Amino acid sequence: VNKVRRVDLDGIIRTVAGTGTIGFSPDASTALAANMSDTRWLVEYPVGTGGFIVSEYANGIVRQVDGDGGTWVLAGAGDGGAAFSEGAIATSVKLSSPRCLSMTESGDLLMSGDNRVMRYSFTTKQLSLVAGNGVSTASADGTLATAAGLYTACGLAGPDGGVYLLESENWKVRSI
Repeated sequence: VNKVRRVDLDGIIRTVAGTGTIGFSPDASTALAANMSDTRWLVEYPVGTGGFIVSEYANGIVRQVDGDGGTWVLAGAGDGGAAFSEGAIATSVKLSSPRCLSMTESGDLLMSGDNRVMRYSFTTKQLSLVAGNGVSTASADGTLATAAGLYTACGLAGPDGGVYLLESENWKVRSI
């Protein structure tokens, strides 16, 4: 659908981001004017404001939309950018297939893609590696999380401050 829709408490559905046209608009003036491609996951942020963060799988970006409809790219350089490196400014990194998003108790954003789970800091605007070495493979339990091969991983923040990984292609749920 290439857009984000909301169902209000009165049961009415409305579009809150995206034109419905496949495309890439990292610098769109408003969320409703943004062309999006293959939106995959959404988290509310900041809670209670009407704002949210959405991953765009095909565009290789993670986009934030504020409660007033403003939009900007949090992470990913689209088709360009450098490969992931620890501490890189998030908008300079080429993200391959970002999908799952989750907020941590400390207020950071977990995102998965490129067979990795990364932590985005709203303070520094940098990415740090939580798990995965970027290789699609299975690693034994007990492997250092950042050295482990993951296959289609989705990282979720746990209620205990830990991180849980869903590996859909390895048929496992792991914890860090």
